[in-house]
Amino acid sequence: DLVLCSTARRAWRTWQLASAALDAVPATVGCDELYLAEVPRMIDVVRRRGGVTPRLLLVGHNPGMHGLANSLVTAGVAVDRTRLAAKFPTAGLAWIRLPIASWADLQAGSGELMGFWSPRDLAGTTVP
Repeated sequence: DLVLCSTARRAWRTWQLASAALDAVPATVGCDELYLAEVPRMIDVVRRRGGVTPRLLLVGHNPGMHGLANSLVTAGVAVDRTRLAAKFPTAGLAWIRLPIASWADLQAGSGELMGFWSPRDLAGTTVP
């Protein structure tokens, strides 16, 4: 429903390529604060800018994305959690379900990993 994307050229281009495969492209907001952001800043950006949109996609940079995903996830498919803990590759995608009514309520340790994909995993597949 909403995409917060780093304004870095590489992140923006990654989102453009990914969104071209979607039937409907969600609202996208460029966010300078995501450039090389660490976990606390990323959480702050999501809390301030996510509002009450049901689904949010963050397009950012490592090591922050890896750290954020790992800090949010405490449950989910064990094999995916193990893969996520080991590495968050460039253009990787983590689907994390969070029991919150508003992004302002985002807390570390509250998420369930529903799926984790690397670009290699996504070749020829559809992500829910």
